[in-house]
Amino acid sequence: GYGATNAKYSTFLGDSTGYIASNAEHSFFAGLRAGNSVVNGYNSIFIGRDAGNTATNSFSSVFIGDKAGQGAGDTYESIFAGKQSGYTSSGNDNSIFIGAYSGWNSSNSPYSNWLGHNAGYGAASSPYSNFFGDGAGSSQAEHSNFFGNGAGNGSYSSNSNFFGYRAGYGQFDSDYSTFIGLSTGEHSLGRALKMNNIIIDICRNHDVNYIYSYDGHPNKIIYNNVLEFGFKANDMMKT
Repeated sequence: GYGATNAKYSTFLGDSTGYIASNAEHSFFAGLRAGNSVVNGYNSIFIGRDAGNTATNSFSSVFIGDKAGQGAGDTYESIFAGKQSGYTSSGNDNSIFIGAYSGWNSSNSPYSNWLGHNAGYGAASSPYSNFFGDGAGSSQAEHSNFFGNGAGNGSYSSNSNFFGYRAGYGQFDSDYSTFIGLSTGEHSLGRALKMNNIIIDICRNHDVNYIYSYDGHPNKIIYNNVLEFGFKANDMMKT
């Protein structure tokens, strides 16, 4: 806190912590360069090497971990915990990222909860989302819930719910859909699963008949005129 300004009632522990921080009153800094040049970081906690270093508008936030929240902008009232969680993220106010690299370089995803190693890694424009699991989540997944390792990774599907290991993994443009089960809808073709789907354990390598849903009615994913249920039923569908 050597050159800190407007930092009364704050605590600085460690080499170069809060060194030139500004508007950082009522805050706690601990770790090498933690909050070193933070701007508008009042009522906040920065713990770990470079935690919150160069962060801006991160007031009332908690950054814990090596480089957690480093370079983050407009991330006020948020919690980033884990190595490089929320690193260089922006526009993610009122969010919780827990796990190494969770929310790494993410943007414009306020009011979100991402838990797990790489959860929400690089995600953009996914506000009001919940990603739980290693590598869960993707961009353009606003109002979506992806639960399971790899669930929804690279899916670009808003207002959707994917539950299970790699459920909806690589799925593209399946808005308003629900996939439940191991690898459900993984890498399925977007034109077959356009939107408004409810699919349980869809499986690989089967030809399917399908109808579009431009009128807002739910799609039907049909194989031999039977909606399939079961372990990996119709995964990697063909059209």
